[in-house]
Order: sequence, then structure tokens, then C-alpha cells
Amino acid sequence: QLFHYRGTPPSPRSEHAAACYADRYLLIFGGGSHSTCFSDLYLLDMQTMEWSRPEQHGIIPEPRAGHAGVTVGDNWVITGGGNSKKGVPETLVLNMSTLVWSVVTSFEGRAPPTSEVSHFYSYFAICKAT
Repeated sequence: QLFHYRGTPPSPRSEHAAACYADRYLLIFGGGSHSTCFSDLYLLDMQTMEWSRPEQHGIIPEPRAGHAGVTVGDNWVITGGGNSKKGVPETLVLNMSTLVWSVVTSFEGRAPPTSEVSHFYSYFAICKAT
């Protein structure tokens, strides 16, 4: 084991989003493994090297893989991705200090940009919503 840590880390996965917060925390959201997509959130405190799975509040995102994320201040913006049933049309924001999710925008009824389509179809066969 390269790093010594406490707590339970996320299960093996790919196509998840990761972000650093407050120069101390690593957040992992979603992703997929074999035929399963996740909507879970894990946090690694990089000072104590302890993993936790904090309770999420607000509008809990659908399971997804192949999404993209970017941090802006205390907010983590997540967009795109999908599961074996559909592409995920909304853009979500996680306030990292309160762990509250909210929907910023939803694009139901519009054709997604080509970049979203190719990203989604790359992972369509990987995940099946649980």
C-alpha cells in the first residue's frame, strides 16, 4: 500500500469526477464499474488521510459516468455524463462547504452538443443505473 489511510475508500471505478477543496479535501463523485453507475460522494481529508462518505443534501444526482466537473470557489459544477438508460440533461452544483446539491440548468428537449453526445455514448454501454 503506497499511502496509509483510514476509513473506507470508494470502490474501484472509472469515469468519475474528482475535485480538490480548501487545499485539504479530495472529493470523488459518481463514475462507473462494469455495468453499474454511481451517484455516491466520497471525501478524503488529505491532512488526516481519512476517507468518509458524507451525507448529501438537496437534489441528489442520478447515477452517472463520463461527466465533467469544475470547481468555482466553494462550488463544484457537474455536467453531462449518463447511464445505460439515458444521457443526464442537467447541470448540478454541489456547495462543497454545506454538501447541498442544486440544479442550475436542465436541457430537456434540446439536442445535446456533439461533445456531450460523444462523451455519453462512449460510456453508455459501461453503466447501468442502480
